[in-house]
Amino acid sequence: SSVIEEINYDKEPSLINFSSLNVFFRRVVDLRIFREVTKNDPYVLEDLLSGIKNGIRNEFMQLNNQVFIFLDKLINARRESLQVRESDFDEIITIKSIKVINA
Repeated sequence: SSVIEEINYDKEPSLINFSSLNVFFRRVVDLRIFREVTKNDPYVLEDLLSGIKNGIRNEFMQLNNQVFIFLDKLINARRESLQVRESDFDEIITIKSIKVINA
């Protein structure tokens, strides 16, 4: 999860390059995580997020922005922008658990 910092309704939709999320999921596979990882495994989460935390945060912000623009256009449900500071939360990105399933 990530917080919603701002919603830019004037921005045109664009493709989101999920490069940091791709790195994150590659790391999950590379580390051969076959059990559930929770927030009680901080070292595993630190390894997974090392060097890509800000990228993931930006990708989630872009995704959140585009979802709210879509909802505004679909059902005229505009939400006001939120002023969020990192100090308002323990973490801007929160991972509660990761569970790998065979799909």
